[in-house]
Amino acid sequence: MKAITFAKMKGAMKRLATWARSAGCFVILDSNDSSVTLSRRLFRRMRIMGMPSATDEDKFRARIYVFQAGDTKEYAFAVMRDVLKYADRSQTEALNATQTAEIQYNQKYRCIGFETLVPTVSKIYWDYRIYGNNGHLRVKLSVLCKKTKSGMPYYLIPRPSAKSVRKVWTET
Repeated sequence: MKAITFAKMKGAMKRLATWARSAGCFVILDSNDSSVTLSRRLFRRMRIMGMPSATDEDKFRARIYVFQAGDTKEYAFAVMRDVLKYADRSQTEALNATQTAEIQYNQKYRCIGFETLVPTVSKIYWDYRIYGNNGHLRVKLSVLCKKTKSGMPYYLIPRPSAKSVRKVWTET
C-alpha cells in the first residue's frame, strides 16, 4: 500500500475546499440571445446587490468582464469592480475601454444574468465542443469560484465532460 504524502493530501484538501465553495454555483448559457443566467447562490457569492443600478453613474454599475482563462481555452468571468480594484494603474485605462456586460434582472422569468458579446455563447459552445440543433440550445454548466494570486475573485466555467453537459432546452 502506498503512503499518502503531505503534498498529495494538501492538493486533495484544496480541491475539496474549491468544490465546497462552488457547490450550487452554475450558469445557464443560452445561444439564442448570447445570454448567461446566474444561479441564485452564485449571484449571492458575487456580492452585487449593493452596487448601483443602470440609472446611476456608468463606471459604478454592476458590470461583468468575460475572458479566456489561460492557455486552457476555458472561460471565466469577474465583476468589473474587482478587476479594477486588483489591476495596476497602467491597466485601468485599457480595462475601462473593454467591452463588458451589465447585470440585468429579468422580471418575467425572475432570474439574473447578463448578455455577453465578447466572447459570444456560441464561441464558448464551439471551444467546449457542445453541439445541438443548429446551435440553438441552453446548457447548464457548473462554475468554480477561484482567486488569482493577487486575491481577485473570478468565476471559472470549466470545460465539461461529455457526461456532465446538461441541455436545459433545445429549439426544434
